[in-house]
Amino acid sequence: MYLINNALVDSLPFRLHLPDGRTRTSLHEMSEAELAELGVYPCDEIKPPLEWTQHYGAPEITVTGGRATATYPVLDYSPDEVAGILEAAKSAKRAEIAAARWAEETAGIDVNGFTVRTDRESQALITGAALKAIQDSEYSCRWKGVSGFIELTAPQILAIADAVRSHVQACFDREAELVALIEVATSPEELAAISY
Repeated sequence: MYLINNALVDSLPFRLHLPDGRTRTSLHEMSEAELAELGVYPCDEIKPPLEWTQHYGAPEITVTGGRATATYPVLDYSPDEVAGILEAAKSAKRAEIAAARWAEETAGIDVNGFTVRTDRESQALITGAALKAIQDSEYSCRWKGVSGFIELTAPQILAIADAVRSHVQACFDREAELVALIEVATSPEELAAISY
């Protein structure tokens, strides 16, 4: 960090324009004393620790012995700003949890050694097959799982449908539990501790 013309910059510029119209390059090869003659000062930053309800104000800059020091005051956000920050963090956490639930819900499940897809299309298909199996106990169908086709009887279809329903419901139940925790959280740290 450097102080150049009363402005803080992260690194030395390639070219420095001097007040008399001249320019200087290769500033990185100059000593601190040479830089100070040009009004360029290496700068140390002093940033006290922050709570999530605080932010830094504009720094107070002092120059002593060829070096600058930028000291940042700690300011409190207004109550409305704090509420906005917390709501934004909650919204992001709700989206994160919903995405994790979706990934878990649609990842598939194992039913008696047969891996069943659980994406939304497969859920709809197994629901339709289960309705038919309820109507006709002799019904059977060829079903495509992750590892290929298998012939399923009505009782097997119903068992798979029940397993898929239980799996999907468990995913939604877990998301609902976590959303309830999100709603009562009072800080970003509490939100960070919530995971699917």
